[in-house]
Amino acid sequence: MVFRQSSKKSETFNSTNGLIKTGFDGITGMKTGFTNAAGFCITATCNRNGRILVAVVTGVKTHQSRDLFVKQLLAWGYSGKFPNKEIPIKKRRNKRF
Repeated sequence: MVFRQSSKKSETFNSTNGLIKTGFDGITGMKTGFTNAAGFCITATCNRNGRILVAVVTGVKTHQSRDLFVKQLLAWGYSGKFPNKEIPIKKRRNKRF
């Protein structure tokens, strides 16, 4: 991945992130991670035709399955193949989360 291509000081970085390496259409940002408690995690943002989606995934066993799941999740989000209705929010008595 090359940053500042038009500058005299362009920088090239190698990425191990599967969404960047495969050139997933519309990816604008992300953070990957791993902990024993949370497994492989990712927060990714994607922008296609001005529609921005954010995916947050935790608890995946491998980085390969995490990347595949996020690709499928974002593709589903852009597909329009889901119910377009509001989900009711239950009021809580206790305001703590």
